[in-house]
Amino acid sequence: MRFRNIVKKLLTIDYIELLGDNMNKVFNSVSDLKEYLADGIKNGDMVPAEYIKTAQITARRGYIGEKVSTIMANGMHETDNAVTADPQTGKPGWIVKSIGGEEYIVPDSTFCRKYELVDEKKMLYKSKGNPIIAVQIDDDISFIAPWGEMMNIAAGGYIVLSECENIYGIQGKEFAELYSGTGKNAAQVLDTVKRWLNI
Repeated sequence: MRFRNIVKKLLTIDYIELLGDNMNKVFNSVSDLKEYLADGIKNGDMVPAEYIKTAQITARRGYIGEKVSTIMANGMHETDNAVTADPQTGKPGWIVKSIGGEEYIVPDSTFCRKYELVDEKKMLYKSKGNPIIAVQIDDDISFIAPWGEMMNIAAGGYIVLSECENIYGIQGKEFAELYSGTGKNAAQVLDTVKRWLNI
């Protein structure tokens, strides 16, 4: 196993994941994700851009307490979560399955705002076209996701920060399958993110 020397504020070696290809991956714990992102953007290591979801997904409403482990196609364990009642609607969240087969939970109000039904029989949905802002990362990081569980994002993955109180990650391969750039002016996107992160 090879360890990379990390000389970066807010990173500590914390988690080792055994992947399907039998390689050990070391995830570095980030205690303050917003500060980690702000530092990366300030020093030019991370460049925010706007994207739109172009791939369709399948989804079904979950039941309260239903547990979901998000496992990537390469066998990497990304995170765990459980379906809860949405504070805004009182309804259970949705279990979404992406192109690669990984499953994750989306709160009911977020799902209804972001997706529309394409084929009821196939439980197929498409994005309503709401853009997101994300940054690609160069580190293998681990952090506490908005749902209170550890989330592991490998180098080359993306951190989505469109809703700055609901920051989460998407692995690089899966992000490329799901999203396309909008071409929005980079300076405008950067100004928006600087405002969100108080840079």
